[in-house]
Amino acid sequence: MRNNNDAFYYSISNVFQFAIHYKKNERDLMHFQKPLQTNKLNLSMELFLCPKRTQIPTNIKHKSHGHYKGIPWIITTNTAYGRNDGQIHFYAPVFRKFLALRMVLIPYIKREIAKMGGIQFIGSAFKYKGTTYILSGYPGCGKTSLMVQALECGAQFIGDDDLIVTPDLKIQGLLNLIQLRYDTFRLTQYWQRIRWFDKIQCIYFHYLSALTKRMITFALEYPAETLGIQKTTSSINHDTVFIWMSGNNHPQLISSDELINHFSDFEKFYQKQFTNLFFTDQYFQKATSTMTDILKGCTIWRFPLLSKLEYIFTQTRNT
Repeated sequence: MRNNNDAFYYSISNVFQFAIHYKKNERDLMHFQKPLQTNKLNLSMELFLCPKRTQIPTNIKHKSHGHYKGIPWIITTNTAYGRNDGQIHFYAPVFRKFLALRMVLIPYIKREIAKMGGIQFIGSAFKYKGTTYILSGYPGCGKTSLMVQALECGAQFIGDDDLIVTPDLKIQGLLNLIQLRYDTFRLTQYWQRIRWFDKIQCIYFHYLSALTKRMITFALEYPAETLGIQKTTSSINHDTVFIWMSGNNHPQLISSDELINHFSDFEKFYQKQFTNLFFTDQYFQKATSTMTDILKGCTIWRFPLLSKLEYIFTQTRNT
């Protein structure tokens, strides 16, 4: 397969690098910063996206397979999971890049960051009037919607959907994209900056989700700079507000132990959706310990779903 595809090289937080091999003329993932122009890197892993099942090596010891919402997938590595992975081959007949991102790349990056003493988790983050806000919760809880409202009020964009906290307590977005959904963006200033065919795709995903009662859910992932949004980073400190979005109860301050329990439940949910291949229990325990330390510098809230942005600002400023 190596001679029949295009390779792109990526670096995460300038700490570890990996390569992705695509089929000829296929667009790269775009989820990360622009691909590096050199292959003179200390690669931690090479991922081969296989458009055909026959391109999966047959002489590999370590192989996993299954189905995601009816879509078959296969993953092979030349070493046991949790070690130096070398070459990884991934096959799925459709939605190959999306599934590879969620089943290989995100767990792999999550594991590597845990090794470093940092953590990766699902959330959206922005900085507003000197305060860093981190919003987290299950898919569909309104993280991106609140963040976009904040951006329209002059907030600075940190990251959407996947966040990293490095060992020196810097928080940044892992990916270079914003999750674009019709009901989140259609009434904002950013809707006018989206290309017309991307609008059509966004609307299609919206009605597909509605018709399947959210069994099939996709978001159009859009580069932040295309929308005129510049990324920034921030630090975890006493001015950081961490918000877990769930339920219908009144907003209240919660303990770090309660939030850790929410994260543990979410990790189990994620593993059930996308399997547990790289981010094993060993690394989950290490990441949990790191999260406990990180939360010591935050004010932690639980807000109900559908909370208004101004209401969140008012409540958190009064503490």
